[in-house]
Amino acid sequence: MKFLAVFIFLISSTLVYSENYRALSLERKQAFTNIEDNLDLIIKNSEVDELNWNELTLISQDLNDDIRFLKQSFPLNSFKNTRARERIWSNIDDFKQRFSELESTVSNISESVKNKNQKNIIESWDAAGNTCNACHRRYRTFW
Repeated sequence: MKFLAVFIFLISSTLVYSENYRALSLERKQAFTNIEDNLDLIIKNSEVDELNWNELTLISQDLNDDIRFLKQSFPLNSFKNTRARERIWSNIDDFKQRFSELESTVSNISESVKNKNQKNIIESWDAAGNTCNACHRRYRTFW
């Protein structure tokens, strides 16, 4: 009887553990979608004659919030039962390096907004796009 109780506990714990990772995976997906949407808003709002610096500041703050969330949202084995590629965790140092590059370009966007430097916003946006694309080619599942 004790064996059965332990077995049921282990199975239920595994299911809860798996569900937590599934929820985390959905939150990661939403954060990456937010980053993509906000990068689109950055360029849309930067390629105009009259820049709305308040709007750009809010967008860049949102970008940084999502980066901070994502930075800590890839715990070991959290790819199980998700669409994330296992390759992330088998190459975690490379993934972290690529993510640091994205973090740096987002930081550059924020700094450019703070300094009201339209040219640097656009250049940093372009660098962020290149960083995203390089990481997607290696780590993103498309189906």
